[in-house]
Amino acid sequence: MRKISHLKVSHPGWEEGENGIFLVCFRAELGAQEGSQWEHPSTEKTKLVAKPGEMETAPEPRQMESSEVSLPPPLIVLENVRETISSYMLIMLVENISDLSEEDGDFTVEMIPELRAAVVAFTGNAAAADIVKKLNRSERANKQNLTARLLELTNCIRAENIPPNTPNDYISIYFENKKNGGAQVVDVLQLCDEGAAIITFKNHQDVNSVLSKQHSLNKRPISVYPYYVSLGTALYGKEGPQIKKPDPVTMPLDPYIWQFLRRKNSLIEAIRSEMANCHCEITWPKGNCAEPKVILHPSAALSERKRSVVQLIRTWNAVASTTFSYSISKYKVEKLKVSAEVWEVIRTSINHNELLMISFLSKDLLVVVGHKDILKNVVQELNLQIEKVTREIEREKQTTEEIVILSPGDFAILQNVGLEERIRMEFPTLQLTYDHLQKIINLYGLREEVYKVKGEILVNMQKMTKKTVTLHPFVFQFLQRIDNETLSQSLFLSKHISAFYELGPDAVLLKGNDDETLLKAEEELKKELDYKSITLEDESILQKEEWTALTEENCCNAAVTVTQKEGEIIVAGFSQAVAKAFEELFNFVDENTQVQKVIGGKPTVVLMYIEKERASVLDDLKNKGVKIDFSKVISLSGPRREVLKGTTLIEQMLSGLHYKRVVISEPGARSYLKERERFLAASVKHECNCLIRLEEQSEEYMEEQQVHSNIGKRYTQMTVQGVLIAVYKADLCTHRVDVVVNASNEDLKHIGGLAWALLQAAGPELQAECDEVVRKSGRLQAGCAVITGAGKLPCKQVIHAVGPRWKEQDAEKCMHLLKKTIKMSLQLAETYNHRSIAFPSVSGGIFGFPLHKCVNAIVSAIKKTLEEFNGGSSLKEIHLVDIIEDNVQAFIKALKEVFSDDVPLNNSVQSLNTQTSVVRQPSKRTASQSGMNFALVTTEEGLDVMLKKGSIEDVTTDGVVISVGGDLQLEKGQLAKALLSKAGPRLQADLNDEGLGKSPGDGSVFTTKGYDLSCSYVFHAVAPRWSEGSESAVKILGRIVTKCLQSAEELSLKSITFPAIGTGILGFPGSVVAKLLFDQVYEFSSKKKTNSLREVHFLLHPKDVNNLQAFSNEFERRCGNDVDEASESTAFFGPISNPAQDVYEMTIGSIKFQVAAGDITKETGDVIVNISNKSFNLKTGTSVGVMCGYSVCDWEG
Repeated sequence: MRKISHLKVSHPGWEEGENGIFLVCFRAELGAQEGSQWEHPSTEKTKLVAKPGEMETAPEPRQMESSEVSLPPPLIVLENVRETISSYMLIMLVENISDLSEEDGDFTVEMIPELRAAVVAFTGNAAAADIVKKLNRSERANKQNLTARLLELTNCIRAENIPPNTPNDYISIYFENKKNGGAQVVDVLQLCDEGAAIITFKNHQDVNSVLSKQHSLNKRPISVYPYYVSLGTALYGKEGPQIKKPDPVTMPLDPYIWQFLRRKNSLIEAIRSEMANCHCEITWPKGNCAEPKVILHPSAALSERKRSVVQLIRTWNAVASTTFSYSISKYKVEKLKVSAEVWEVIRTSINHNELLMISFLSKDLLVVVGHKDILKNVVQELNLQIEKVTREIEREKQTTEEIVILSPGDFAILQNVGLEERIRMEFPTLQLTYDHLQKIINLYGLREEVYKVKGEILVNMQKMTKKTVTLHPFVFQFLQRIDNETLSQSLFLSKHISAFYELGPDAVLLKGNDDETLLKAEEELKKELDYKSITLEDESILQKEEWTALTEENCCNAAVTVTQKEGEIIVAGFSQAVAKAFEELFNFVDENTQVQKVIGGKPTVVLMYIEKERASVLDDLKNKGVKIDFSKVISLSGPRREVLKGTTLIEQMLSGLHYKRVVISEPGARSYLKERERFLAASVKHECNCLIRLEEQSEEYMEEQQVHSNIGKRYTQMTVQGVLIAVYKADLCTHRVDVVVNASNEDLKHIGGLAWALLQAAGPELQAECDEVVRKSGRLQAGCAVITGAGKLPCKQVIHAVGPRWKEQDAEKCMHLLKKTIKMSLQLAETYNHRSIAFPSVSGGIFGFPLHKCVNAIVSAIKKTLEEFNGGSSLKEIHLVDIIEDNVQAFIKALKEVFSDDVPLNNSVQSLNTQTSVVRQPSKRTASQSGMNFALVTTEEGLDVMLKKGSIEDVTTDGVVISVGGDLQLEKGQLAKALLSKAGPRLQADLNDEGLGKSPGDGSVFTTKGYDLSCSYVFHAVAPRWSEGSESAVKILGRIVTKCLQSAEELSLKSITFPAIGTGILGFPGSVVAKLLFDQVYEFSSKKKTNSLREVHFLLHPKDVNNLQAFSNEFERRCGNDVDEASESTAFFGPISNPAQDVYEMTIGSIKFQVAAGDITKETGDVIVNISNKSFNLKTGTSVGVMCGYSVCDWEG
């Protein structure tokens, strides 16, 4: 007996004791628990309640049977039946134990392989219990691990082939119908996936009743079988469940894929293996079917385990079809359009064993079959090759050739910007070649590509920009000897500067892809190329073999060229090579040039002292090849380097010596000193270490002559507008004038010619000051000039004039620029109150100006500028200086031509200037000193000009002028800030309103009220910044002064105050501003009739010492120069008086001039004049009385 789980089912309407309770049995306890929650919905009015029951012992089947119903044949379950045990073995085992025969129909065996079990069903009343015992004790059964037990009686059936969506109630009612068995249904459990249902009856007898009938639901036949809960399956009899295999499935197959699969059995075998997993066998089509099809058959395995494959059979068709489709989907067919000629080209390049390629040349078709993952990459590669080859074939059909005319420079630029590389990358098959001889680009390729590339080249050529760069003529000559392609590659292209240069007639033409590139190229050109000049004083050194060897050595690599021109050696080429060659050549010239330097202007005794007391130093110089001659001057001759060092050394010694000339006028002193000179000289030398010497004649006059001899030899002179113009053959480095003009380049680099000579004489401070000017203001343009200090030069300042470089095609422009340079130089000299100036041949020599044009332009500019000065300039002397005789003669000729109709030349070197001119003044002025702290001068028109000291905020004039910046902010300037602090914020607001909508620039003047100031109006002037002598800045400041005066007159103001405008942070020199203010006021007074303006005040702060001095000097200068000539003459020459008989006298300055009758020998003055002959023995006339004394004769003898 075994335990079973069950439920007690009752109805609330059943009374206790009624037969309303029945038992529901479950295979496991879990089933009982689930069933306890079950309510049977068989009718709406009847409610069945299920409760868990107690575990009871099931009675023996036979004991539960009713006496009226026959019991079913006993059943034995054999468990642990291995797959190797067949039904025949079990039949023989049962036959051996029970003495029954399967063939005689005593029993049957139903194999249940899914449960590893078998059920033995007996047809008679066999002793099943005994058979079970025997089986369990059977050695043979135990050896096979078989166990046996009796199968319980069942009250459940399994109904199969149930129509879908059949309600449980319908099934219950069906089996409760007497025609269908009249069974009392307890439960219906539908297995929808299997199309079956498990029906549980109240009594096990109902199972036999139902099984004995044929059944159909909704006219659909169904099959019923006893169902055993302990087995979890129904029993179908000896043959097992009747299962209908699915029908075969026919699937279409791509013929190309079938052809591909046939190539490798492994592919077919892989698909077969995949299909076997879903119980499917494949029938493949025959070899070359036009429309191949695959037939899918259920495998034999479906027949072996019939119970477990019920669900599988229902879905087999779908699973098999899906699995096959998935397996076949791994392979793909691609059809590519390929012409025969393209296929012939690419067929050998495609060699892939894992693919099948079938070509149909007549249809221009290529079929590629294979695994889709491999096929994807191969097809992509194929498409690229097909496209490439197709283009190549098309290109062959559409190939053309074009040429583009292009200079080597343009081609080099296009290469440098990467155009050629881009073309080759974009059109790799296009052939692009450049012919340097014919200067053309050859383009060969597809017509479309050729035209596109040609257009791109032409567009790039059109975008190129050009710039003309003027280089020094010597650098230009160097470039004429160098291959421009090679040099462009070195200078530009190798440094990623897309530029190229070509040589024009006299300038360099730069080409580049944009303006910025051209700027870089120009900077590189000027940085990498240079020239230097060496002044050649002794041309004989060029004949030396050492010179020839040295020049050949430096020129051997073509990095530099060495040329000679007009007393100079020019080294031009690459900057580093030029620097090296210049150093070597300069040293050679310096060591081998023989020069002579003369140091004069000193008394003979000084020369004697140097010669005697500094003999050791002089011996060192002599040992270095310097010859020293002490005669009337100190003359040094020999190698230039040592002579210059010696000259400097002797000048230093002379500067440390002191001498004094003592004039003794007593009679007989000369003879006395002459006799005792040797003794006195030795005594003084011993006691004082000094030398004394009695002069044989007046050496002072000779010294003066020596000093003036440094000026050089004067060839001619003339006077124009009160200014002396003279031509000198002299060295400008030692020429004595106030200011010297230096012919400079745009960068103020003094590296050759006259500029280099001036730099050597002035010292390095000259170059340092010029570099600072360029750093602040930038490179100068031709036609400009700036002024600097003079260093060690004998002049006070140096004007650096940047003349133009000669261009034949721009001759008129060059002449204009040169004249502009000369004019600006004269204006700078006049601005700085210089009295004398010396000009060289600016723009001559290395700047290439023809000599006659150069000197004529210079002289013409001088004439025109002097006419503009109209005698009102501080300049009184203009020297035209050159060391070369031809240039001197050219200056003389130019003077004659330019001034031929004005003033005759005086060509006598010793003659004095006899030409006199009257300086015409614009107005008369009187000067006075007030008892207050100001100076006063009044113009002829009655305008008072006052120079005062005080603070700007305290002025009491009607108007005041102040300078402001372009942003019109008063807080930024010191004076403006002082005004603002007293005037109040309304002054700034008013100024802002005045400037609203305007663009304040240099020269602008804005007028506002004075507000809290004592003045009525304030004139706010936007003044320019001082730019080292720039003429434009001075002119703008002058216009500002005039505007302020005009505004004051228009506003009917009686007085206006000017500070030292521009001298603060704007940098204007005080002397320049002082002169400018006076000039503008006097000019305004003379040209404009002033109706209201009566006073102009120049206000200076008491602590502004520099401006006070500058304005005071200007004030004194103007007062001194403007005294009336008549009054001056009257004051200088006194009236004639007659103090005694025959005596007439007058004063000339501080000298009394007297004419009297009498004996000259009786005059009591300090000196009388005797008129004698050359031998001083004249005994006639007045000389008789004078010579009558023998002592006088002895003295003169």
